[in-house]
Amino acid sequence: MSYTLPDYHTAKPFRVDHDEREDYDQIHTKGLQVKWESAHVCPCSAAESMVFTGATATLTKEPDVDCVACSGSGWLYHSAQTITAQVLGNEVSPDLFAMYGSNAYGMIRLTTQPQHILEHRDRITGLDMRFRRTERKTRAGAVETLAFPVVSFTEQTGTTLDATSLQTVTLDMLHVTAADTSGDIVLDGAAPREYVKGTDFTIDGDGAVDWTGGANVPPLGGVVTYTYLTNPVFLVYNLPFASRQTYVRRKTATAVLKRLPNHADCKLAPFRFPGEAAVSS
Repeated sequence: MSYTLPDYHTAKPFRVDHDEREDYDQIHTKGLQVKWESAHVCPCSAAESMVFTGATATLTKEPDVDCVACSGSGWLYHSAQTITAQVLGNEVSPDLFAMYGSNAYGMIRLTTQPQHILEHRDRITGLDMRFRRTERKTRAGAVETLAFPVVSFTEQTGTTLDATSLQTVTLDMLHVTAADTSGDIVLDGAAPREYVKGTDFTIDGDGAVDWTGGANVPPLGGVVTYTYLTNPVFLVYNLPFASRQTYVRRKTATAVLKRLPNHADCKLAPFRFPGEAAVSS
């Protein structure tokens, strides 16, 4: 059995058309600057030996942990570009004692112009957004690359003596302490030693911590805790409006198909795989 269900409309349909140009203007005037990187599945595969069956090595299709391109994450990123997007619902739920840092869960809702076609696992960096992160890392060398680059932000505040007078303050690395290789916190007198930017370390052009020539330096193999500011990074995980379009008739003989903004839900990335940043271009 088959059936047909034709469309229905009145003899003279009444229409109120949406002006899609208002969407472009709303995103342009109210949106934030974000870096959008398109995700691409890395073609690498891990080989697994099956000697017990006498078979030769076969591909598992799992990412190769030694891959020089994706560093085992299974993902490459390309076509990095700065776009304007509306950002809503920015929320973070800290997991204070996770191995990879204090901020493990969070999300944003992102609306982009139609030509910015988002896909699962695309990477979004909030260039206009600041994010405070605490991270523990075992010191292994002179230059330490954290999970995310340290970023400087300028703020205008009142002065200590006069709240009506403005001053400009630069913030990036907020607090650094360390423990020695035995796990005991490093002290300065009776209080934990606070390592100072400009005296004990510097921040290089890539946002890494450089301990070279520092007056006080944590011991190699000791654990260092960093509290710093960075741009939050999100990964697209849900596309409730991946493709939106409608027909519009505005000073035309017939209705014209128009694309509408895309919408995506993005999860906060708790860490960055080694080498991921270098892949982006």
